[in-house]
Amino acid sequence: MKICRMMFYSDYISDEQLVKAVQNSSHLDKCYVGFYSKTWTGEKHQKINLNLFNNLSDYSKNVRLVYFNEENAKIDHSFMHPMQVDAACRNYLIEIAKSDRQDIMIMQDTDEFIIQEEYEKIINEYFPAMIEFGFNCCAMKWKNFWKNWRTILEPNINTLSDPPFEWTNFAMMLNSNIKFTSSKYIKQDGNKSSMQQEWYLYHGSFVLSDEQVLNKVTTWGHSKDIDMLNWYREKWLKWDYETTDLHPSENPHHWLKAVPYDGPLPKELIDYKV
Repeated sequence: MKICRMMFYSDYISDEQLVKAVQNSSHLDKCYVGFYSKTWTGEKHQKINLNLFNNLSDYSKNVRLVYFNEENAKIDHSFMHPMQVDAACRNYLIEIAKSDRQDIMIMQDTDEFIIQEEYEKIINEYFPAMIEFGFNCCAMKWKNFWKNWRTILEPNINTLSDPPFEWTNFAMMLNSNIKFTSSKYIKQDGNKSSMQQEWYLYHGSFVLSDEQVLNKVTTWGHSKDIDMLNWYREKWLKWDYETTDLHPSENPHHWLKAVPYDGPLPKELIDYKV
């Protein structure tokens, strides 16, 4: 059983984050790292370190670099929403993984990490069971972090299931016809499993500097959802522990607030610097 991971490099991903994400999946058969020549919203990148990108194999030998452009990923910014651009790049990676004869693709972005022992259980115990029972995709819970790896976002328990953690699509069987339709949302063609064990994706989507956050919210898939500059000024720059409704979307109460976190972390994140 060959297992691979997909991730993408963009302006708002720090060099350290990129390296640590690659190291966090060094035990997989392949780690596909994609670089699209533009941001999801169609602008030119401003902060990309292509020298680092081109030398990621120095940190893990399973890396395969994939370069995207409008032609090979079938992207037309004139009518595609940024989240559809994101999805088009993900679908392109799926086709490459299939051509490499990979069996399972993990949808683990560059800001998502897993504790090593749990990764081993997922691969050696959960995936074989998933195959045996005929599931073609699965979902996993997020722990969402804010500002650093010792502050965690507390979801609104009235909008989420118990326990109150967000779920995200995590892995798909590559012998299925599953495709992305919008960012990490997939069109499902069969049974979907959920990981009920206490395993998590440690999601550092907002463990970023001020500059990186500004780059992110103005160029990512959700950039057109709300006035992101206002969110950046009011929720990010002015944040303290009393600030509520932090989610940068039309449903800001989805993230009720951020609170201190003293739980476990993947080893790659212990000395992580923003």
